[in-house]
Amino acid sequence: MIISRFGSILPIVLFGTPGYDNHLNLYEEYWILFVLIPIVVFMQSWFTVRLVYQAGRWIFSTFLLCMLTAFVLQLTTTVSQEKLNLAYHQRFERDYNYIDQEIRIAKEKYGIDYSEQTVEILKKQVTESSVKQVESVKKAFFGDRPVTLDTIILQKIIIRNYKEGGRYYYKRNAIENWRYALPIDILKQLSYFDQNAKETKELLEVLKEMIDLVNTPEIHWQEYQNFTETERRRSLGARYNIPDPLIEQLKKVQTRLLEDDLYSDFFKNLQAIKDRE
Repeated sequence: MIISRFGSILPIVLFGTPGYDNHLNLYEEYWILFVLIPIVVFMQSWFTVRLVYQAGRWIFSTFLLCMLTAFVLQLTTTVSQEKLNLAYHQRFERDYNYIDQEIRIAKEKYGIDYSEQTVEILKKQVTESSVKQVESVKKAFFGDRPVTLDTIILQKIIIRNYKEGGRYYYKRNAIENWRYALPIDILKQLSYFDQNAKETKELLEVLKEMIDLVNTPEIHWQEYQNFTETERRRSLGARYNIPDPLIEQLKKVQTRLLEDDLYSDFFKNLQAIKDRE
């Protein structure tokens, strides 16, 4: 029982740490510990008793009792991994459906074939690989060269699902805490492509997702059960984690594109960016 508690509590502690990506897999990589530690604990427990009492038969009987107890507990308290996987999938079902849909459209429409690893990381939440993916996509928009179409689509998916990035290292309302591409970086990227280019279309979709995220309505805690995990996460993010300078920058970019005849038709049908209450 000691090893079972040790094996269950430690991963829970690590899993609650941002960036944990199943680095310590005791069951697969160090399975021998689950054999050795109970034996050591059992023998050490009886060592002191043997100094006072003759406990030869009792040691053997107790060992059989422990084995029987462990067997019964294994049958009665084992967690069904299938049920856990199903519950987890249902919790993030909306995220997964949107990812699968966009990956399929990208392949059919643009011929982009994402690797299984990329898609798998997209579906992870707050792991080291997921955080690095969010950060690398953001950095791709910083440079003075065009961003590839597959990266633009990744950014659109990440914003829609409001994926977690790294820790906040600046003041709460600092624009540096924005974990995705900045509106001015999207504007700069638009200058690299022709008006009718597929990259232009997807860049405008990224801006649309930003506006939709900023305009996400607040969900009161009494109504939480009526919304999906994705909707609740977006609502909390829009309320607490979008810096005011980001909203102002997004408004300026939207106004500038509305004044440009090349993009005005796209933006005139979008919702206005709402001010915070």
